[in-house]
Amino acid sequence: MSLSAKRFAKRTALTLVVVILAAFIAYRLMWDPTNQFFGKTLVHGPANRKVVALTYDDGPNPPYTDEILNVLEREHVHATFFLVGRAVEAYPKTVRREVALGN
Repeated sequence: MSLSAKRFAKRTALTLVVVILAAFIAYRLMWDPTNQFFGKTLVHGPANRKVVALTYDDGPNPPYTDEILNVLEREHVHATFFLVGRAVEAYPKTVRREVALGN
């Protein structure tokens, strides 16, 4: 193996190690519940109150979202809804109801 081939192999191996390490660190940071990459993350609530944060993912999805909204409204409870863009386009009335109810 020539000297330039050895250098190329070493540089390639070093680059691969750096890329793998950077990917691992990025992965760990993204899954850390306290990360702020996508906005402020709530990881604990007030110590003097008993509270629960309700979240609902992958919606709106009638009729299930409507049923959940009925229960939340009846019980005077709010939740955070994580919406899917194409579902928002398909069911804008449900999204407007979520907002109108203070969710």
